[in-house]
Parts: sequence; structure tokens; C-alpha cells
Amino acid sequence: MGLQPLMVGSHFNKEIEHLKQSEFLGANKTLTTGFTLVFITSMAGATLSALIIMFIHTNILSILLAIIVYLFLLLPLISYIFIYLLAKGIIISSRHTEAKVLKILQLTIEFIYRLFGFDLENIQVSFVHLNNILVLNRAKKFKHDDILILLPHCLQNDDCNFRITKSIELCHRCGKCIFKDIRDKIGGEYRISVVPGGSQAREAVKGAIPKLVIASACERDMTSGILDTLPLMVYGVLIERPYGYCQRTVIDLQKLLKIIHLFTNESIAITDG
Repeated sequence: MGLQPLMVGSHFNKEIEHLKQSEFLGANKTLTTGFTLVFITSMAGATLSALIIMFIHTNILSILLAIIVYLFLLLPLISYIFIYLLAKGIIISSRHTEAKVLKILQLTIEFIYRLFGFDLENIQVSFVHLNNILVLNRAKKFKHDDILILLPHCLQNDDCNFRITKSIELCHRCGKCIFKDIRDKIGGEYRISVVPGGSQAREAVKGAIPKLVIASACERDMTSGILDTLPLMVYGVLIERPYGYCQRTVIDLQKLLKIIHLFTNESIAITDG
């Protein structure tokens, strides 16, 4: 049974805005804690470096060098402000520019988190939500054939006798895991790849050449996958890990279907711009 088309017009806009509000709540770590750390380290590092250079030599060349170093170390802070304005829809940029700035911001925040010994999990979850907001800002027409749906192999039940990799058509519909429901609802209508890890996911993307990827994974694999495939637009639906990494994971099927439903209407979806 396939998905029914969404209503167009104002209803679609309300759906997008509601979804963005939810994603903003999830992106809170990047937008608050991440900003605070970036602001403090950028300002402190930039000021200290500039002062050291100027005290060593006080000629014009050293002053220019100090200014360059200062601006360079402020780059993460500038990146944050730029991404925040994009997320809020205050400014508009090309996806390529957006992707470069997003990568600078996330890698910087992860570096700072590692430097202070913080757990990366929360900031990676936050990054996925922030990226989703930027994808939602590009709502427009899209075709089913231009979409690739990526699902992790760890959604499969451990007791299943059939290892489902690459194609969801390998699912025998035994009902032990969620793959049966996914295949029943959207199998055959969409390109769906089941992958055991990040490298295989990137190979699937490279082979399919999609304009949009709707992916499900843990925050670690999702973050690295988004960063590695930028400027390609990837909308992430995070899985839950009640038994730890890579075993018997859980996905909110209704949320996944809602995202697919929203982005694959024949008259509404998103651009790759």
C-alpha cells in the first residue's frame, strides 16, 4: 500500500513550519552550548594570538598578520552566525556555500568538545536536527525517482535467517522486524538501500546519484554521512539504541513515512539547489 499524496498550498507550509519547530528544539545543543563554546574559544584564541604577534614585532607586517590570524580564528563564530541566519530564513545562500560553512561549524564544535573531554553524542544529535532545518528551508517540487532512502542493517531482528543488505526486497516479510512494514508500505515505489555501515551508505549514494537522501542511522553515522556527502541534501531520521550500537535498533516508522510523504508529493518536495 503506497503513500497518499499530501494536500498542497497552505497545508504544506504549515507542515513544514511545524516540522522546523520540532527540529529547532532538537538543534538546541548546537544553537546554545555550541555557540557559547565557539564564542569563548574563538574570541580568546583570536585575541591571544593577535597580541602575541603584535608584541613580538610592532611593524605594519606584524599588525596585518595579527589581523589575519584574528579573523581566521573568528571563522567558526562567523560560521555559526551565518548558519543561524540561514536556519531562521533571514538570509538565503546557495547549498554549496551553506555546506562549506556547516562543515566548518560542526568540525570546530566537535574539536572543542573533544578538547574539553565532552561527549559528542548530544552535539551530533543536535547537528542532524540543524541540518534538517536547512533542508526544510528548500521545500519545492521533487520526483520520487530522485530520492534514495537509506536504512541501517541493525534494524533487522538478530534471529532472522535472511541477512538483509543492499535491497529491502530481500526481506521475506516474516514480521520479526520493521522491514516487513517498510516493504509493505513503500517498497517498490522508492529506491531503498539497506546498509551495514557508513562506508556502504556512501557507496550507495555514489551509485544512485540522488538529489535527496532520506536516511536513518545513529547520530554518529548520520553526522559523518552528512558531512561526507555535503552539499547533497540529506534529511536524517535518527534511530533509537535500547540495546547499544548496531544491534536491534528502533526507528519511528510513522516519522519516517511522514518525511517521505512530505517530500515525495508530485507537486511538492525540495530542490537540490
